[in-house]
Amino acid sequence: MRIACATVLGFVVLGGAPSWAVDGVLEISQTCAVHTGCFPGDSAGFPVTIDGSSGRSARLTSDLQLPDENTSGILIAADGVTVDLNGVTTCPGTPPVCAPTGAGFGIAIDPGLSPRPQRTTLQNGSVTGAGFNGIELGPQSRVDGVATSENANTGILVRSGSIVVASSARANGGIGILAGRGGVISRCTSSLNGASGILTGGNDGGGVVAESIAESNDANGIWCEFACTLDSNIAKDNTGSGILVSAGQAARVSHNTVTGNATGLDLGTGAAYDHNTATANSTTQVSGGFNAGGNYCDGTGTVASTCP
Repeated sequence: MRIACATVLGFVVLGGAPSWAVDGVLEISQTCAVHTGCFPGDSAGFPVTIDGSSGRSARLTSDLQLPDENTSGILIAADGVTVDLNGVTTCPGTPPVCAPTGAGFGIAIDPGLSPRPQRTTLQNGSVTGAGFNGIELGPQSRVDGVATSENANTGILVRSGSIVVASSARANGGIGILAGRGGVISRCTSSLNGASGILTGGNDGGGVVAESIAESNDANGIWCEFACTLDSNIAKDNTGSGILVSAGQAARVSHNTVTGNATGLDLGTGAAYDHNTATANSTTQVSGGFNAGGNYCDGTGTVASTCP
């Protein structure tokens, strides 16, 4: 359903007043984004900018379609903003017309602001085909129930203290899901991406990845760049390691299944692993780490069938 932002429950709002839903939530549509601006503080044309002056809760009432790879869809310019995506397609077509690498984000914090806007919540929708990152948010943010696909770079990027839950990243050009220091990635799926499926820690610290699937990514399935906990995940058919812990980083790697990767578990000296299953990885089932017990390894040919 497509609802122009000037029409709310059958009433026409005149004089530049914001378009409110019945529950006081700002409405965003393709029509108001292109022609009028969707509320005070947002000018006509993309990106739709939420600066908090008209409210901090918004909902899409139609898909947004961006014209090219250098155009962004929604910019967040205030703390504590919540956006119900309600389904958003950033670029039309199959494959998306914005597929070439560019500068456009699907949804992102305003890159010109310092400090970065934080505590953004995105929920219930999808971001497809942005010229750069699909989603890029600041600290203490939450992404819940969002699917990203075919974005030219990272699917979902969130900074320190953020949570990504029940979301997916598929066929993005770079990393599927990346969470910064202390971030939590839970019940997510990341597949067919052009780099690692899931990266925790980013450039500034560790986090948690739990109950997630990383499959058929063109690098590592799950990469712990700094200290982290990896629990009850599946990493399958990735071209690099199923689970990689960077050298010298402390980690707890428990109850994971790694199969069909190059290396199953590729662990630094500070990583302990327990109750994992590593099978049919082509080079090594487990490399490095401390075996804390309960692990099962099964290889073929010259690949070790016991866990070190």
